[in-house]
Amino acid sequence: MNRHDLPGALAKTIQFLRDEDGAVTIDWIALTAAMVFLGGAAGYFVTSGVPQLASKVDTSLQSMSVMPN
Repeated sequence: MNRHDLPGALAKTIQFLRDEDGAVTIDWIALTAAMVFLGGAAGYFVTSGVPQLASKVDTSLQSMSVMPN
């Protein structure tokens, strides 16, 4: 690139930065990334509590007796 191409390149760069055609796509990418992150966080919190709950259910079921009719 020589110095004569600079004004044209600068104008194209400014036009590119002002263009909003891809802004909606970026918004959707950000929203989707946030939803994936929140889903992962929810999954982590749910799976971290499952072993404790399973242990309580196991203890409760083992303490019960089945009586025949």
